[in-house]
Amino acid sequence: MKKLLLLLSFLVTQVLQAQEIKSSFGLKAGPNFYTLSPGGDGVSGRTGLHAGVWYRQTRTPVFSFQTELLFSMEGWKFSNNAETITNKFNYLQLPILLQFRTRYGLYIETGPQVGLRLSGKQETDNNNGAIDFIPIDTWTNRWIFSGAVGGGYLKGRFGLGARYNFGITSLLKNEDGNSNGLAVSLLYAFQ
Repeated sequence: MKKLLLLLSFLVTQVLQAQEIKSSFGLKAGPNFYTLSPGGDGVSGRTGLHAGVWYRQTRTPVFSFQTELLFSMEGWKFSNNAETITNKFNYLQLPILLQFRTRYGLYIETGPQVGLRLSGKQETDNNNGAIDFIPIDTWTNRWIFSGAVGGGYLKGRFGLGARYNFGITSLLKNEDGNSNGLAVSLLYAFQ
């Protein structure tokens, strides 16, 4: 039994020493397609942009942890017969992701994301003084939590990724209204 334990501890030590942690970082940017869920009649998505930095630690040949800091433009539109109101929000997003990577550069990822609302406003295409907008802080939460799932390709310096973010906490203070969206990214890695 002692010999077996000694052999197992030797093997574990060798495996751990063979696993060198590699780090990489880069930039990403692209379009966002966000909406409010459940939306209801007249609610549609808003297209915006996101941009930021990412940092990856590769722990094994197939598993990595990636942290990002992103500026993200999100929101939704509400239309009725008279006008369209656009709700525009800017967030600072911090996703923390577990990635499963292949040697060919393909990857899938999932993890939590926290967002801090930096600004928000409402606009209308036809406001003749008939609409008084309520200040954003009175009806929206400043912090939101989301889940993320996605994938992409990054081999060498350039890549492409796509991620779906689904709201876990409500964007709205007194009712259900999760911010959900798709982000498509061009990736650049510093080597």
